Amino acid sequence: MVSLLLPVKSIRSLNIFLSGIYYISVGKVLTKTLFFSLATFLIGGIGAGPGAHRFFSHHAYKATRQFKIFLIFAQQISGMKSVISWCQIHRVHHKFSDTEADPTNIKRGLFFSFFGWLFIAPTPQYIYESNRIDLDDLFSDSDVAFQYKHYSKLYIAITMLLPTIIPTLIWNESIYVAFSMNMLKMSLNFLQLLVGNGFVHWDGPKPYDATSTATDNVLYNFITLGEGFHNYHHTFPFDYRNNEFSSLWYVNSLSTFFIDLCGLFGLVYDKKIATPEMIRRRVLKTGDGSHWIAKRKALKTNENDYSDENVVRSVNGSLKLESIAEVMKDVKILQEKLVCS
Repeated sequence: MVSLLLPVKSIRSLNIFLSGIYYISVGKVLTKTLFFSLATFLIGGIGAGPGAHRFFSHHAYKATRQFKIFLIFAQQISGMKSVISWCQIHRVHHKFSDTEADPTNIKRGLFFSFFGWLFIAPTPQYIYESNRIDLDDLFSDSDVAFQYKHYSKLYIAITMLLPTIIPTLIWNESIYVAFSMNMLKMSLNFLQLLVGNGFVHWDGPKPYDATSTATDNVLYNFITLGEGFHNYHHTFPFDYRNNEFSSLWYVNSLSTFFIDLCGLFGLVYDKKIATPEMIRRRVLKTGDGSHWIAKRKALKTNENDYSDENVVRSVNGSLKLESIAEVMKDVKILQEKLVCS
């Protein structure tokens, strides 16, 4: 069973995280280091989003072995546990969402779902289910199993040393500045995960499944680089796009764009999506009515029901408040007269 508790050394590293912000604010970070940190931040985001989440957890698409190894490397750069450990927690979250077995159960409060679950011992229900969740597909993958077996060594070499040594040796960045910037980058990657666990189960519309606590939120979608349409994702976890509007620029599904881009080069294939008909049926069956399909359906259903609607119209030169039903009767009488004439 994977421990959910945040290591004490990670808590104590807060001062190093803050020092990264300090060095940026006083201009002590070289420009090359800033761009390098941004690049490793994006790589870590790819490892968590398109990688551990969509590819390894949900098998939303297939990939070449070379690309799969890159995703494992990117997940390692993020520092957010091994692929197997990440997927174990996430699969339990999906299967037992909003129950005592859910490791980030929003019903225990926003703070718990966002951050508190890292400091509180997991529930007996979670421990039981996490030991039973199916991970055979991951353990049978030699590349994924290698990372799991040697995670501690890879953490030191790839997660900690590599992003620190490159700026130090290549463009003579201060080793403490480089280390602090790496910790800042890891913290921001971790923050993306925490936002995805907490806030997208707290506030927002539920156009696909009103019974779920998962919501769709454009703001959090920007923060998480495309993981914010959580109600859609919990309804259609196999869809590699994570939402049905990923082709729109303002949706900012950077993860989906990256997957599609890699598909152009043959690195990604067999991308799974929910069909428009599947989406339409779920929207009408379990959605909260906020989806445009549900709104259009409601409009069509009520287009001839005017009993509760009123309108102001001119009658013999004066304004008169009448029901739309009365107005429509007059319209029909006028139409009949025109036909007869």
